[in-house]
Amino acid sequence: MSNPIPHPALQHLQLTFTVAEYETLLQKYTRGIFRPSQDARDYWERVPNYLIARCPLCGAPYTGKLDTHSLAGYWGTHPEYYGAVYSEHFQQIGCAHFLAV
Repeated sequence: MSNPIPHPALQHLQLTFTVAEYETLLQKYTRGIFRPSQDARDYWERVPNYLIARCPLCGAPYTGKLDTHSLAGYWGTHPEYYGAVYSEHFQQIGCAHFLAV
Protein backbone atom coordinates (compact mmCIF):
# COMPACT_ATOMS: atom_id res chain seq x y z
CA MET A 1 0.00 0.00 0.00
CA SER A 2 1.50 3.34 -0.99
CA ASN A 3 1.50 6.36 1.24
CA PRO A 4 -1.29 8.74 0.13
CA ILE A 5 0.56 11.72 1.68
CA PRO A 6 4.31 11.24 1.08
CA HIS A 7 6.80 13.44 2.92
CA PRO A 8 7.58 16.56 0.83
CA ALA A 9 11.34 15.95 1.13
CA LEU A 10 11.05 12.69 -0.84
CA GLN A 11 10.95 14.60 -4.12
CA HIS A 12 14.56 15.69 -3.47
CA LEU A 13 15.91 12.27 -2.51
CA GLN A 14 18.54 10.95 -4.92
CA LEU A 15 18.97 7.18 -5.09
CA THR A 16 22.28 6.39 -6.79
CA PHE A 17 22.89 2.80 -5.62
CA THR A 18 20.86 -0.37 -5.79
CA VAL A 19 20.58 -2.17 -2.48
CA ALA A 20 23.06 -4.82 -3.65
CA GLU A 21 25.59 -2.23 -4.85
CA TYR A 22 25.38 -0.33 -1.58
CA GLU A 23 25.75 -3.49 0.53
CA THR A 24 28.83 -4.46 -1.49
CA LEU A 25 30.46 -1.09 -0.79
CA LEU A 26 29.55 -1.28 2.90
CA GLN A 27 31.26 -4.66 3.16
CA LYS A 28 34.31 -3.33 1.31
CA TYR A 29 34.82 -0.25 3.51
CA THR A 30 33.26 -1.04 6.88
CA ARG A 31 35.61 -0.93 9.83
CA GLY A 32 33.30 -0.57 12.79
CA ILE A 33 31.23 2.45 11.84
CA PHE A 34 31.08 3.21 8.12
CA ARG A 35 33.44 6.16 7.57
CA PRO A 36 34.75 5.97 4.01
CA SER A 37 38.07 7.62 3.38
CA GLN A 38 38.79 10.05 0.57
CA ASP A 39 40.37 7.12 -1.26
CA ALA A 40 37.04 5.27 -1.59
CA ARG A 41 36.54 6.65 -5.12
CA ASP A 42 33.99 4.03 -6.16
CA TYR A 43 31.87 5.14 -3.19
CA TRP A 44 32.31 8.93 -3.49
CA GLU A 45 31.67 9.00 -7.24
CA ARG A 46 28.19 7.59 -6.61
CA VAL A 47 27.18 9.49 -3.46
CA PRO A 48 24.68 12.20 -4.47
CA ASN A 49 25.42 15.91 -4.19
CA TYR A 50 22.79 17.93 -2.31
CA LEU A 51 22.06 21.58 -1.74
CA ILE A 52 22.43 21.86 2.03
CA ALA A 53 21.96 25.57 2.59
CA ARG A 54 22.02 29.01 1.01
CA CYS A 55 23.87 31.99 2.41
CA PRO A 56 21.37 34.35 4.06
CA LEU A 57 23.45 37.34 2.91
CA CYS A 58 24.14 36.64 -0.76
CA GLY A 59 22.18 33.49 -1.59
CA ALA A 60 25.26 31.46 -2.58
CA PRO A 61 24.77 27.70 -2.32
CA TYR A 62 26.49 25.37 0.11
CA THR A 63 26.48 21.87 -1.39
CA GLY A 64 28.02 18.59 -0.43
CA LYS A 65 27.95 14.88 -1.02
CA LEU A 66 25.60 13.21 1.45
CA ASP A 67 25.03 9.50 1.84
CA THR A 68 21.25 9.33 2.22
CA HIS A 69 21.10 5.61 1.41
CA SER A 70 21.41 4.51 5.03
CA LEU A 71 21.25 5.79 8.58
CA ALA A 72 24.29 3.65 9.46
CA GLY A 73 26.85 6.09 8.09
CA TYR A 74 28.77 8.75 9.96
CA TRP A 75 26.48 11.72 10.52
CA GLY A 76 27.28 14.21 13.16
CA THR A 77 28.52 17.61 14.09
CA HIS A 78 30.78 18.70 16.89
CA PRO A 79 31.46 22.21 18.21
CA GLU A 80 35.11 21.97 17.14
CA TYR A 81 34.36 20.44 13.72
CA TYR A 82 31.39 22.37 12.34
CA GLY A 83 32.70 23.02 8.84
CA ALA A 84 30.97 20.12 7.09
CA VAL A 85 27.85 18.00 7.27
CA TYR A 86 29.28 14.70 5.95
CA SER A 87 32.78 15.20 4.52
CA GLU A 88 34.76 18.41 4.26
CA HIS A 89 36.58 16.92 1.25
CA PHE A 90 33.42 16.69 -0.85
CA GLN A 91 31.64 19.98 -0.26
CA GLN A 92 31.42 23.25 -2.13
CA ILE A 93 31.18 26.52 -0.22
CA GLY A 94 29.73 29.19 -2.46
CA CYS A 95 30.86 32.39 -0.72
CA ALA A 96 33.21 33.98 1.78
CA HIS A 97 30.41 34.43 4.38
CA PHE A 98 30.43 30.73 5.32
CA LEU A 99 31.15 30.11 9.03
CA ALA A 100 29.57 26.83 10.04
CA VAL A 101 26.94 24.22 9.35
